[in-house]
Amino acid sequence: MKRIIAGLTGVLAAAGLALSCGAATSAAPAARPATHVSVVLETCPGTGNICRVNRGRYILLTYGPAAWLQHMHWSYWGPNSADGSGWFWEGAAVAWRVGHTSVRFYRPEWSKQFGWHFTRMYMPAVGTGRNHQGATIWRWVHKDGVGIWEEYSA
Repeated sequence: MKRIIAGLTGVLAAAGLALSCGAATSAAPAARPATHVSVVLETCPGTGNICRVNRGRYILLTYGPAAWLQHMHWSYWGPNSADGSGWFWEGAAVAWRVGHTSVRFYRPEWSKQFGWHFTRMYMPAVGTGRNHQGATIWRWVHKDGVGIWEEYSA
């Protein structure tokens, strides 16, 4: 009798798993599971494809002129936000380090192509003198297969 119950429990569990997997691939989940992982999206250097970054040490924000975060260390990475610090760089023909900064990624959204990903980034004022940049909010913009972070005024 125990074998029959164990076998039936296994079959029902497998059927439930198959049903939940099928639903997850076709539409956005009704609610984020507590264990989901949100990622940062970036345009992959050299390819132009969109890459998923999870606790990355390097994140490309923009290109032409370029802006990126380097040597990132993460103090928190959760389903709704990620907090870290590292060096903010900018450059066109020449790269220059603007300064050390902290960042917060937040506002996760679902897309069938990328899953849960952050769509906003806050960076406080960074740098001094001519390299000073005030506090900024960046947003992820994805149009016609191209994705990029852009400065955003809400």
